[in-house]
Amino acid sequence: MGDIRQRKPGRTRPDSDAIPDATKPASALARAIAPAVPTREPYPLYFPTFSILFRLILIARLLAATSSPIADCDETFNYWEPAHYLHYGRGLQTWEYSPDYAIRSWAYVALHAGVAWAFGWAAKSKRHVFILVRVLLGVCSAYAETSLCVAVARHWNARMARYLVAILVFGTGIFISATAFLPSTFAMYTTLMATAASLQPPSTSRTIETVAWYAVGVILGWPFSGLGVVPFVVEDVLTDVHRLGLPAGVAQAVRRLALAGGVVVIGILLPTLLIDSAFYRRPVFASLNLVLYNVFSGPGKGPDVFGTEPWWFYAVNLALNWNVAFALAVLAVPFTLLATYLPQPARAPNDPPITATPTTILRLADFPMWFLVFSAQAHKEERFMYIAYPGLVLCAAAALCCIGDVLRAVGSSKPMRRLAPLFSLSVPALLVVFSVASLSRSVALHLHYAAPLSVYAQLHDILAERISHLGTERANTTTALVVCVGKEWYRFPSHYFVPDGAQLAFLRSGFRGLLPKYFELDVMAAERDALGWRPGTWLTPTGMNDVNREELDRYVDAATCDYVVDFASHAATKVGKEGGGGGGGAGGDHDYCNAAGFRRVISARFLNAGATQGTAARIAWVPGLTRGKRWGEYCAMERVV
Repeated sequence: MGDIRQRKPGRTRPDSDAIPDATKPASALARAIAPAVPTREPYPLYFPTFSILFRLILIARLLAATSSPIADCDETFNYWEPAHYLHYGRGLQTWEYSPDYAIRSWAYVALHAGVAWAFGWAAKSKRHVFILVRVLLGVCSAYAETSLCVAVARHWNARMARYLVAILVFGTGIFISATAFLPSTFAMYTTLMATAASLQPPSTSRTIETVAWYAVGVILGWPFSGLGVVPFVVEDVLTDVHRLGLPAGVAQAVRRLALAGGVVVIGILLPTLLIDSAFYRRPVFASLNLVLYNVFSGPGKGPDVFGTEPWWFYAVNLALNWNVAFALAVLAVPFTLLATYLPQPARAPNDPPITATPTTILRLADFPMWFLVFSAQAHKEERFMYIAYPGLVLCAAAALCCIGDVLRAVGSSKPMRRLAPLFSLSVPALLVVFSVASLSRSVALHLHYAAPLSVYAQLHDILAERISHLGTERANTTTALVVCVGKEWYRFPSHYFVPDGAQLAFLRSGFRGLLPKYFELDVMAAERDALGWRPGTWLTPTGMNDVNREELDRYVDAATCDYVVDFASHAATKVGKEGGGGGGGAGGDHDYCNAAGFRRVISARFLNAGATQGTAARIAWVPGLTRGKRWGEYCAMERVV
């Protein structure tokens, strides 16, 4: 057995075996030959690239473009019809486009009419042009939504951005608004882009970009959207004051805002004024005229003559279209404050919390501001709230983050640790409930109310075939095929569904307001060539007023109609805005679907919302569940010769 050699006291290991002393600097040679030691950095939260995310949101917008019904007759008569007039030379004119009032911008309409003209070269028919324009609107919305999501992930909170994507993809509110041809939708796009720009670090370029996007929405789209810039301006000023102090910070912010204002005036305001003035053939600032009419028109005029709603109208509407997300948006600021001041357990560096800083509160103040301002107005329309949707989805996503933080803090306490796994499922559960409820509502809107678009699309083909068969015999007359509407006038989807050689006419119903009339109706045919291109944009029509007073020259006798489009309820119906109930009148609504002298050529099922029993049956779709639903028929009737 060999000897066990022991190291003598004081002897050390050879240098090759020595443990290096971290306190002593390594030699240059040692640093050069030492292997790289991998560092354990936290993995960033996964977030898709712009390209992938854009395609995901675009799928939802393409579905909306092809399946979402037109939700507001204002979209048809104030935008699709003027665009059709610029494109094809025929369309219906509302009083807003009369040069006496000039509260609508031709620049906004011309932008869309130009796109429609370009699509017209490739489309088989006008109704295909209509779909292609809606598809392009969906592309614009998808781009703006993607820009916001990426900006939130990059400059605010990646977890919040993931929640934001889910809310945007499934939300019924954005399903309805994203592909609408409305200034409030256009302003929603620009607000999405402005919000994305405002999340960048403070700089002159950020201020110019943000203010410019808001200005495009105000001047070219909807002027009331300008209120949205207020929180950003306050944040911009406070940021400079915090960094530079008083008064240097205020001076710096004012200089940046003045520079942004100059860019807006030169690049956006002047071109819009020139375009509108060229169309009206006199100096016109349409956005200013709209504000003056709505705010300063005096008694007996203004928006209230077109109807008023109770203070809770928007609360109900947002609950229908955003369900859980609306409640989350309302509670975003309280949950942010709660999450900030509750003791939080340790968390990964790549997943910072949302804290109640002044900047965060200002960003979350956008939606409550819009909700309170619009709820205080007597005249309410669903489309007005579109401008608040960017703020709503941001608040809802932030609330989900903060709810997760609050529940994590509660679950980390000793008495509640057993419930921590359950708490961790709360946010996913809320997203699942939101997504299922939103899908149910969106599908219901299509299945319940898409019949008008379907019926008019089929009628377009029938009319086109009949006109082609009539050929020169019809062309040698001045009489077009007459398609009449009575109580269903407000669901007419525009002349993009009426071929050349046919025209729309109104039958008197229970509605007692002002209906539109054809552009150039007062112009003799012999004079039109001498008046130049589209003289209806600047000629003053007769029979227009700004107090919604009925003009009887809008109506024709049913004996002059070749076709009639109407809704047969098959049940006693309460007059209402959603679904059956007619054009908002009480009495005088004739049922032309069963009129003598006509035969039914097209019919589609349409929900009679006024007769449907139960709120759930009316507002939602559940596979296989039809109890309580009452259906009517949306019909196209042809005169029997």
